Parts: sequence; structure tokens; C-alpha cells
Amino acid sequence: MTLKQSQNLQQATLKSGKRVEDIVELLYSCSERLSGVYTSPGNREMSHDEKRIMAKGMVEKCIEDIVEVSQLGLTHTKDSN
Repeated sequence: MTLKQSQNLQQATLKSGKRVEDIVELLYSCSERLSGVYTSPGNREMSHDEKRIMAKGMVEKCIEDIVEVSQLGLTHTKDSN
């Protein structure tokens, strides 16, 4: 392995670790928001169906955010090679 290849591998590993941290943070914040749908005093008057629809939108947004973070990291790593 050349020095350049070793440096690229090291950069990719560091960026990959950062992506993992970002994804973990996203999952945690999504989890907190989802639990708030059912535990927030402001949502007590909402029907179960309204809460379900609200939660579905939140989950879809979380998935989009996670995919975006993953793709940004992969694109950046690919471009750096």
C-alpha cells in the first residue's frame, strides 16, 4: 500500500466514523421527537390516527436525513480518492 493509499484509507475511516456519529445523533433526536408525539401534553387532544400520521411524517423525515448524511459522506470519500 502506498503512502497516498494509506492516507486516503485513514481519511475515509475518520469520515466514516463521523458519519456514524451523525447518524447516531439523528436516531437519538428522532427517537426523542417520536416519543414526544405520545407524551407531549399539547398532543393529548389529538386522536390516535392524527398521532400516527404525525409520527409517520417524522419517521420519513428521519430516514431522509439519515440517507442524506450517509450519501454525503460516501460522495465526499469517493471524490477524495
